[in-house]
Amino acid sequence: MIVPKRKTFLLVSVLIACMAGITSWGGLFIDGVYRDNALVVSAWRGNDIVTLFVVIPMFLISILYTQKDSNKGRLFWMGFLWYMVYNYMFYLFGAAFNLFFYYTRH
Repeated sequence: MIVPKRKTFLLVSVLIACMAGITSWGGLFIDGVYRDNALVVSAWRGNDIVTLFVVIPMFLISILYTQKDSNKGRLFWMGFLWYMVYNYMFYLFGAAFNLFFYYTRH
């Protein structure tokens, strides 16, 4: 049985995965989002590919296993949460302000 507090954490994790998917999709398919030099833009896009097609699906699978009280699922879930924090710290401190910042500001 899922504890109500854990259920809230899992729902927030699904929300984090959805937001990461939106930002990764935007970074890949919206031109002009990244305003850095070509080397940095290629690194950001590579990061978006890995996040969108590898990390997010595995993150969602770990959430499903965590719901089933799997210790391995819980371990992977916590690891993917840390990946999201670590990954988006680079965007917070390393990327030039872009279209996503503009839309949230107005």
